[in-house]
Amino acid sequence: MSLRYTDQVLKRRSDGDAYTSDMHPINPIKFLLRRRIMLNARLRKSISVVFMSVVTLVLGAVTPAPGQSVHAAGPYEGTYQVTPAYDWENVFNNTGHGGDGFQWVPFGVKNRQGQGTATTNSAIFFADSYINGNFIYGSSLGQFTGIAANASLINWYWGTNGQKQNFSPMWGIEKAESGYSGTVAWNLVSGYGMSGIRNTTDTHDTNNLRMWLSDHNPSVNNSNIIFDSYATRNLGKLYIWNYNEPSNTNKGLKNIKVFTSTDGVNYTEFTGSGYPYQIPQASGTAPTAYNKMIDLNSTSARYVKITFNPVSNDGNWGSSDMYGLSAVRIYDTSGNKLVLSAKAGSTSIRNLYPNNQSWNSAAFSLGNYVYFVVHGTAGCCTPYAANAAQLLRYTVTNGQIDFSSLKAIDALPYLYYPDIPSGFSPNSGDAKIGNTYHIKFFENLSFWDDDDGYIYMLGNDETFTYGAWNEYSKLVLSRVPRNSFEDFNAREYWNGTGWTSLYETAATLKDVSGNEIGPVGNDPSLFKAQGGQLDGKYVLVYMEGVDGNSYFRVANHPEGPWSDKNLLVARNGTEHIYNTGAVPFISQNGEFYFYLIKDEHTLKFFKYSEGRSGNNSNLALNKTATADSVCDPSESAAKAVDGSVINNSKWCSKSNNRWLQVDLGSVQVINKFVTKHASAGGESATWNTKSYNIQVSNDGANWSTVVNVSNNTSGVTTDNITAISARYIKLNVTTPTQNTDPAARIYEFEVYGPPNLALSKPATADSSCTASQTADKAVDGSVFFDSKWCSRSNNRWLQIDLGSVQVVNKFVIRHASEGGEPAAWNSKAYNIQVSNDGTNWNTVVTVNNNTSGVTVDNISNVSARYIKLNVTTPSSLADDPAARIYEFEVYGPNS
Repeated sequence: MSLRYTDQVLKRRSDGDAYTSDMHPINPIKFLLRRRIMLNARLRKSISVVFMSVVTLVLGAVTPAPGQSVHAAGPYEGTYQVTPAYDWENVFNNTGHGGDGFQWVPFGVKNRQGQGTATTNSAIFFADSYINGNFIYGSSLGQFTGIAANASLINWYWGTNGQKQNFSPMWGIEKAESGYSGTVAWNLVSGYGMSGIRNTTDTHDTNNLRMWLSDHNPSVNNSNIIFDSYATRNLGKLYIWNYNEPSNTNKGLKNIKVFTSTDGVNYTEFTGSGYPYQIPQASGTAPTAYNKMIDLNSTSARYVKITFNPVSNDGNWGSSDMYGLSAVRIYDTSGNKLVLSAKAGSTSIRNLYPNNQSWNSAAFSLGNYVYFVVHGTAGCCTPYAANAAQLLRYTVTNGQIDFSSLKAIDALPYLYYPDIPSGFSPNSGDAKIGNTYHIKFFENLSFWDDDDGYIYMLGNDETFTYGAWNEYSKLVLSRVPRNSFEDFNAREYWNGTGWTSLYETAATLKDVSGNEIGPVGNDPSLFKAQGGQLDGKYVLVYMEGVDGNSYFRVANHPEGPWSDKNLLVARNGTEHIYNTGAVPFISQNGEFYFYLIKDEHTLKFFKYSEGRSGNNSNLALNKTATADSVCDPSESAAKAVDGSVINNSKWCSKSNNRWLQVDLGSVQVINKFVTKHASAGGESATWNTKSYNIQVSNDGANWSTVVNVSNNTSGVTTDNITAISARYIKLNVTTPTQNTDPAARIYEFEVYGPPNLALSKPATADSSCTASQTADKAVDGSVFFDSKWCSRSNNRWLQIDLGSVQVVNKFVIRHASEGGEPAAWNSKAYNIQVSNDGTNWNTVVTVNNNTSGVTVDNISNVSARYIKLNVTTPSSLADDPAARIYEFEVYGPNS
């Protein structure tokens, strides 16, 4: 793979050569008010005047640049560009607020992708930025588009809407929690202090900091502990380890009652075998086995509540004012240990984390909810100092987040420590500065809602030193069925060969050579590409370590194996950069946006896109489109070919004859259609088109049906056909939805043709204007940044070797204006010749008096290996001798 990059913008002199000049950035506020960040066709043509720091990646059989060994695994041949998006640092620069950790971070809550970062004082950036001109959030369900600045930042409080909340995530899972001196009910289910992870034979130690102890003299109403298994299921056996501190075993619970519930509101007392229930007093020695087992006998329930009478020698074994336990485990009827959360009845709040800080790890939207992942820390730079974690869930009402709807869902097991018997870390009370721990932290980095019915979640596997800054790791992967997202017992973990419920066996992700992927910095992203050459492939975007280069990898499955790394952005000298992640939810076909943090506080956006003349360009993009009718004037046929699925950019029709027609402008060779239905734009999947057909025509009158689809449910459909020539494409929606709703909703209708046979093939020429304007630039798939062949000789020719004899029938030439130069420099006259041996030539195209920036020349099928372009009149200016060809493309009926 060859890599070419520059840090400046190329400008052109009248002689066709190029020189460099620093860029004047676009005013970000004016840009934001334009309501779009996706590049339309007009903006793409001006990229060479606007963007900085271009990196062009050519994947395939290309000689690697000196010192470069990166390459893609598999046939991902094509041209790619990486360009900085508009310069937003005036908006997103937080250095004026002071203090480390004030970073703007994209939290993706549109449809499928979520991102976050580890910060102590965070703000949240919702999906599409200012596209709707709305500074807080957008108006369309699932497409929240604003920024929520943390304006108050009082006492380290983090407010999702910029205001101090009644509940701060900095308190970890301690909301509505009882526990004396940090000995909270969470200890009962974390496994902390246990000799193992999931066996009934595991024992508990005698350290009281690893147990639960009530407040002094709890009231009757507060004398309970509630265990949540996250979903209603058939419960098996309940095991209890009583309070085992040697000098205080009399604080252990004695006589208890057990209740079960499916909703957490209505409880029924369980009076099974062994009722009434008494827990034997613990021995006060280590190791100690469980003291009580209660068979819940397949009771269908989600919640289990244990209550006690707060009276000495009844609720406990003789203590005058306190009550405690060491551990509780519940198993299902198959003997599987359930993941639980626990809360004791007292409403007092005790903070495990003395600095009141949390790390905001990720965000995700699903249905009518938006979720944020947070976990508490014992201070800056120690994200795993304590193993409490939560999902914070907000409800979306009428397209807006209801910040009063906050529900905190205790999230275990988010963290697992392989080197500690119980699998969990010391809390902040006894963790030691300088100690080194091995941690697996699940599903805290990135979420991807896949079309296979699962939500995939990236986590990390790292060794860190307590009290030190740790920002890189290896990667682990978990998944959960979409309809069971809040059920932590439904999670599965990739163990290297398959999926398992045993999180302790989770393996790191590997590349095609069996090497672990890493070191990976904070905020890597996993998503599935749509459209372009990576269509249907999974993409992993990350920074290598801290202050490293940013890369992407490609795989056929979320678990890999992953391709070798491909460079996105190289670190410039000693600049401080970190937290590379992707934001595909604001990206379009064949491209995606990603970001990184620069100089501690500045968020930089970049755009990855495939070359304009590379394989699989969308032939329908911005072409003339018509339709039978529209639901609303804003939902016109043009919206189905504008390259966008955001901001309700769709065609909608409620008539009985729902059709959408696209005029490609000329007859094209086509072989694939991609249709993006309702859910691709954030609407309900029940509105996805159920049945449709696609017709093609050369004259718009005589039609041939090439695609018939019934019983579709997907948000994106791809229909491949045998290559055929057509100018007009017609989509007929016969059954518009999965229910009785009559409206057809098409966000994008894309048309693709076969690949460019000349792309990256060997090219020669009579001469070149400069050492950089060589023949190979005319077949590199790029029209950006002076990527052209230029010749001033009297015998201007460009020759391409296709490598073998091919059937060709079309040539596309991109002249000077296509690269941003004056139209007067477009080639005026030229001819094209073909040959099988490079010696004997046959002229198949002759053009005079051209003025266009792009010319398309169709011919009858002819067999040829060598293609030769002879420029006879290089421009419309009599005194300009330079031929300028940005791209010379060759196509065939079966290419």
